[in-house]
Amino acid sequence: MSERRLKLGHRKEYKRKSKHTRNPSYYPRHLTKVTLADFDADFNLRVSKEVAAQRGYGRKVLDKSCHIAWDHGYGYVKESRIVKFIAKYVGKPYKELAKAWNEWIKPIKNTDKTKYLDDYFTDYRWRQAFFRVDDNGLVQSVEQTPRGRRYNISTKQWKENRNHALPKFGKIAKPHKAADYYDYCYGFANSNPDSNGTDSDFYRPRLLGHYWCMVNGTPVELPVYHVRDARDYIRWWLDGKQGRLPGTREVVKVDTYQQLFRPGTHAYEQAVKFDNNWVYLPIPCSKGGYIGETSKHFMHLETEQIPNPRYAEIQSSLDALTKSVEDIEAGITVTFSDGVTPVTMEYLTNEINNAHYRLSITSRCITVNHGYGQLYPLVKRIDYERTIQEMARETSYTDCNRYLLVCSKCGKLKRKRV
Repeated sequence: MSERRLKLGHRKEYKRKSKHTRNPSYYPRHLTKVTLADFDADFNLRVSKEVAAQRGYGRKVLDKSCHIAWDHGYGYVKESRIVKFIAKYVGKPYKELAKAWNEWIKPIKNTDKTKYLDDYFTDYRWRQAFFRVDDNGLVQSVEQTPRGRRYNISTKQWKENRNHALPKFGKIAKPHKAADYYDYCYGFANSNPDSNGTDSDFYRPRLLGHYWCMVNGTPVELPVYHVRDARDYIRWWLDGKQGRLPGTREVVKVDTYQQLFRPGTHAYEQAVKFDNNWVYLPIPCSKGGYIGETSKHFMHLETEQIPNPRYAEIQSSLDALTKSVEDIEAGITVTFSDGVTPVTMEYLTNEINNAHYRLSITSRCITVNHGYGQLYPLVKRIDYERTIQEMARETSYTDCNRYLLVCSKCGKLKRKRV
């Protein structure tokens, strides 16, 4: 074994493309110890070679301009380092963290690449919040769900959600072109806009069935309804109840959906109805509980193939151009719409070639949807509040959670393990 390898030791992080490489970035991290107190180590900021050598960066200074060589671009902060920085203030007041954060983030020049502090206290569609602020204003860490299983739900339960058959509503909407996002989309798409008049309940909430919904991390079987025009309301829940206040561009967290609209408007009245009557709960339809799988499941399609009207328009235009060519060959003068300027044979030839090309790329038939399209699953607030009241007590074990449920009618107690 070489002398250099003996110095480095047997470590998994020892990486080198070849033994002849001169790039020192493949050396183990333990050779260049960097602490969180060294701001220059957390950002790609310019430092002199003397400062780099004094602080122990050593081989980490790679490029000629003496940047600290992280894997990301200039001014980018690694997420792992931000999490470690916030973790030092667990159990301390949030105001103290905010003050230290402002001092820590001050050297950053590229603000568009800065990770904001609130992002790590907010639940998003793609990840959980790392921390939270309790009632006393102290920073607390959030236990992260293992990757690949976002919700504590069994395989049997989420498969029941995925295999649950939607009601057969039939062809209840006007023909609407089935877009590509009907096959798969990230989030909830737009639904069919109008009814064809055959179903009087098209604009009313429709029962979709009983699904396993996540209530405070516990799967509970509840009736789920499709509520029209609830796309923005669901997105507000998924984004951690954040939105823009009326007359501002600032994104803030609000307690109710109606705070995002001006009082007295139609949108405000609809938001009040959503707040009073409906609640969105996660309905996992896959192991990871991704929102794309859920939106794909709640897609009501009643499709059929019809002749493409665009193809007929192009064909009619091509026939008119061909007739104009025949008239010119017969000695008849053909003019434009102004009735004065004559049409040349060169112009007609180009238009005919363009029409043939448009016909070649246009399908003869298109797929239209007569169904709802995207369904928006919501739970009645009265059912949600009753479920919360029944969860009177919870006991956590290493392998399961035990709940003491109270019947709202007879008061009988029942223990349930999840």
